[in-house]
Amino acid sequence: MRRFLSFLLTAVLALSLCSCGSPSRNADNYYVDETANGWCILYKDEDGTVEEIAVMGDYRQPMVLDQGRFYFTQPGALLSVNADGKDLQKLSIPDMPAGSYIAYMDEEGFYCVAEDAATTCWQVDKAMKTAEKVTIPHKFRTIDYPALLAQIVKDSGAVDNDIRVTNARAELDSNGSLTQLGLELLVYIGEVSYTPTWNHIGVSVTVTVQGPQVTYTDHNLPLSLGEDTVQQNISLQDFFAALQKADTAEVAAKHADGTADAFFLVYADEDFAYNAANAPTLTVTGEATERNDDAFHLILAQVGGTKEVMTDRRGTPCGNLLVLQAD
Repeated sequence: MRRFLSFLLTAVLALSLCSCGSPSRNADNYYVDETANGWCILYKDEDGTVEEIAVMGDYRQPMVLDQGRFYFTQPGALLSVNADGKDLQKLSIPDMPAGSYIAYMDEEGFYCVAEDAATTCWQVDKAMKTAEKVTIPHKFRTIDYPALLAQIVKDSGAVDNDIRVTNARAELDSNGSLTQLGLELLVYIGEVSYTPTWNHIGVSVTVTVQGPQVTYTDHNLPLSLGEDTVQQNISLQDFFAALQKADTAEVAAKHADGTADAFFLVYADEDFAYNAANAPTLTVTGEATERNDDAFHLILAQVGGTKEVMTDRRGTPCGNLLVLQAD
């Protein structure tokens, strides 16, 4: 069962939940539950009587309340009903599949997704006149980078929180929002037979509507490495700081050439490094800078909408290469 986000329920005055001349209704008495008719919006009166306001469908959805009306989806449509269930309105959205639900809302409209890991949504205006399939707006794809970093550090079992990134690949949507992150890490596990030893693990992060989902792969390959060798790689903490700054500054979108389909942000990839040898150098916040060969560099590449200069190892053509220099 999905953990629906609390911001979807807009606070309203009880007076807005009644028709003229009818008794006022308490917004706290509305809830969503399953009945013989399916998942429904229900209202429990002060005497305990339960009234069915609207049938939502055969799967649970968040209770989205705005300006005294409830909003929910059904296959191929967005529906709205008033507080007593007597005024049902419907907007047909033919390509929106069963299982979709309203994941986000702002002052302009509702944003329906078909799955938790979606990168696109159907944006519907609040007047329910138009619907458009768009990339999920950047403002809704915010990630708590410090919390994600802390989770990975804790789960890795690193001694003294010492973790180095040997390879990284971030996949971004057309707005430059993080959708996937793959990391190869060296994790310090202490001295074994008086020798500093590092474990090799892989980390995969998928950004969903509910938040980042993290999986780990232990390569079971302890390595005895000298400090000079390890320090040639960026620390996980510094990598996350650079990733967060680039995300917050919306560097990908602001430096796009034409209309992008997606972006890659990679670290320690020889193919990208070779092709970006003469590419412009920016700070991780997007300002032009002189390249420092002693600094750590990430490479930003655009997919679609630009001249293609290389194909990555997965066969994806990309171009508009930019070097982002970490602090």
